[in-house]
Amino acid sequence: MQEIKDRKFQFWFYRVSHGELLIRSPKSKENPKNIDIMFFDITYIELPRFLDEIMLDEATSEEILYYELDLFELPFEKLGLSIGVIEDDTDFR
Repeated sequence: MQEIKDRKFQFWFYRVSHGELLIRSPKSKENPKNIDIMFFDITYIELPRFLDEIMLDEATSEEILYYELDLFELPFEKLGLSIGVIEDDTDFR
């Protein structure tokens, strides 16, 4: 797991044609550089617009099961997909 503290992230850009997703923590007076997290070949997104102090981690077996059964109705390996998780303290469900 990788935790990124003291930065605010936001859903910055999504390109439908290539399934590209950019989550960015924009530069500021305190932080002179952007932090960009780029994802490719996105099939599904469930994400709030703003994220605080995120953690990047591999999905748990429970999270994988939720997405496989509830959304895709097939195991990810049969679809050629993998899953990762970005977490923050926001409860948006």
